[in-house]
Amino acid sequence: MKAGKHGLTTVQMEVLELLRKIAHSPATESEFHVHVQNLKASTHWKESTLLQKWFDWKWLKNAKRGMWCFRSSRLNTRVTTIQMC
Repeated sequence: MKAGKHGLTTVQMEVLELLRKIAHSPATESEFHVHVQNLKASTHWKESTLLQKWFDWKWLKNAKRGMWCFRSSRLNTRVTTIQMC
C-alpha cells in the first residue's frame, strides 16, 4: 500500500484501520463479515479497483489463516526448549 502505484498513499492509514478491524475481529465470523462489509461500503473501496482486486484475490482468500475469529478452530501449541550446558 505504500507504493504510489496503488493509489492509496493519501488514505493509507484509513484503509489500514479498516483492514485491521477485519483481521482483529475477535469473537465471531459474523463480526468478521460486518467489518468486511464496512470496508466494501467505504469510498476508498469504491474508488480503487486495485484495492478491490488485491483484497479479494490475496487478503480475503487467506482469511482463515490469520484472522482472530478463525483461530479457535486451529490447534496452537507452544514448544519450549531448555539449553543445558
